[in-house]
Amino acid sequence: MSETSSGPSYRATFLTILLLLLVGTGSTLFFLLVLGPFFVGAVVVIAGLVGIGWVNYLLWGRSFSRRMTEGPAVPEEPTQAAELTPPEANGGARRSSNPGRRFRDW
Repeated sequence: MSETSSGPSYRATFLTILLLLLVGTGSTLFFLLVLGPFFVGAVVVIAGLVGIGWVNYLLWGRSFSRRMTEGPAVPEEPTQAAELTPPEANGGARRSSNPGRRFRDW
């Protein structure tokens, strides 16, 4: 391939698809001959699960994805940085759940 091309060539794409079809067809025929009806049942179950996932995406996933890319509907409240006190401001000690007990960060 030349260094100026930005993507894969037509030949590379064709070869990839051809090899995928050959290997996929060969392995499908092999498993069909070896496993028989069990393989067909497994393919039907997998196709059903893929179908359920596709319907789930169509009903909820697409609208959720659009909502997430648009950003939040309500702007978030800014944090009150003045109210937050870092541990260094009070000597490194934090207040524990027991109000009478204090400990230091290690």
